[in-house]
Amino acid sequence: MISVSIPAYNEGKYIGKCLESLMKQNQKLEVVVVDSYSKDDTVKIAEDYGAKVLFTPFGNAGKARDIGIRAGKGNIIASCSADAVYPRGWSEKIIEPLISKKADAVIGPIFIYEATFIESVGGHLLNNILFPATAMLNMTYANADNIAIGRKFYNRIGGFPHVATGEDTMLIKNAKLHGKVMYHKDAVILTNSRRIRRWGYAKYLLFHTRNFIDANIFSKTHDKYEPIR
Repeated sequence: MISVSIPAYNEGKYIGKCLESLMKQNQKLEVVVVDSYSKDDTVKIAEDYGAKVLFTPFGNAGKARDIGIRAGKGNIIASCSADAVYPRGWSEKIIEPLISKKADAVIGPIFIYEATFIESVGGHLLNNILFPATAMLNMTYANADNIAIGRKFYNRIGGFPHVATGEDTMLIKNAKLHGKVMYHKDAVILTNSRRIRRWGYAKYLLFHTRNFIDANIFSKTHDKYEPIR
């Protein structure tokens, strides 16, 4: 069984589409939503879709993801996000390297749905050019919207660090030290561009570029990540 962990805070506008896409996968998924005391209908929607709902205070995405993972029962774990959509067949693709023993952890590409031209070009650069380039430099890029990992391996390496942001990069960086990480280019998901558009391209790129450098070189990340709807 595959256990899916999803942190959430005021995701009522988006989480239904996410959960519906997960329910349409070819495998049956156990979904755990870890809510940070949302003020909208996030919890009700999650429960209506049959997800298990747990709670933790807002401000530590790594802890929220870890709580959901440790509450699950599946021998394979998937880290997902409430504002992402998972195309049919995604679960088979993201776990195949784990089943075949080709990898201990798998990360997949992320594109924006209903993207502008600039966002489409950015997605291509990130997934097809920047990711391979950083891998050649032995640096880690990962996005917690699209990660799968074996439970035993996850436990062995200590799981998601309890940090506000950058938990994905830190997890996969650690995974590379203890096992094999694979990038599966076909395990594509689609995410929402609301933060990019609300922050603006310059602020978004600066924040995540600095986070990427700090995580890879100094093993630290930003201590805050503002909520956005």
